[in-house]
Amino acid sequence: MSDAERDKLYSGWQRAIKATQVFAHD
Repeated sequence: MSDAERDKLYSGWQRAIKATQVFAHD
């Protein structure tokens, strides 16, 4: 896995986690 791919994957996870936290607070 290249650094760019890992970076994209990490960004996706961060977005998903933030979205989950927003839903949890709601």
